[in-house]
Amino acid sequence: MVYAGDVRKVIAEFGGHILEEWSPQLIMTSPPYAQSKPYEQGLTYDGLWKLILETAQACFDIARPGAFFCINFGETTKYDKFPASRVAPDGSCDLTMSHLYTVTMKMAGWRIHSRRVWKKCFPKIRASAYNHTMRIPVAEFENIWTWRKPGGDRETKPDSKLHMRAVWDTGEERKEHAGRGKYKAAYPLIIPRKAIQIFTEEGDFVFDPFAGSGTTALAAGLLGRHSVSCEKFKDYIPVIREKLAVLRDKGHHIWVDERPYAEVLPR
Repeated sequence: MVYAGDVRKVIAEFGGHILEEWSPQLIMTSPPYAQSKPYEQGLTYDGLWKLILETAQACFDIARPGAFFCINFGETTKYDKFPASRVAPDGSCDLTMSHLYTVTMKMAGWRIHSRRVWKKCFPKIRASAYNHTMRIPVAEFENIWTWRKPGGDRETKPDSKLHMRAVWDTGEERKEHAGRGKYKAAYPLIIPRKAIQIFTEEGDFVFDPFAGSGTTALAAGLLGRHSVSCEKFKDYIPVIREKLAVLRDKGHHIWVDERPYAEVLPR
């Protein structure tokens, strides 16, 4: 199931039905984090805080007790060149994405569960002028942090080969990026696949509030899980349909519901 529309509006409209029929065991996503991608135009620093906090709160409401919330995010943003007087919405001078997620997820009721690192293996990682002038290291990794909703009893996973590793190396899937040129974000299939294998069982529901090109939904379907996704911009719906066609070929039912409030990308 894919909803075209802002996740906050979708949950406000269908939250009761999702909670009753599709309450997720795992929320797995890669949100916007201010790298000047097309889908991030006009998103201010304070707006990003608001987006993540409200999304985390809405997802908390529909998630089953003991559910997990796994987020892939980078640390460097276009916002960290603010003057020294600039502070985060909580009054802190820490403008990192780690601080943003630490604060907003806690405010939404989620409890930190574990922290992992995605070691990127892209062949063309280069240092930008920003790295050279500010003594910032090249972005060779991103964070994969997991939170848990209190309650429930499904904490353990017997396959220690999966859950014991704190560094996820995606070298074996260098060519599997989010949209293969049609969606401007790197989010290889291996990332949601690993999370789904660790935190869910066959038949569970996986929810992605920032679907992008549909990578999380694809991973869920390939692993025998159900999925519900939201994508704010209807421009990406054709990309999602194309990516999920492999699931349709395997007999999965792919349902796309474009809501009246679905938006188009800023031009």
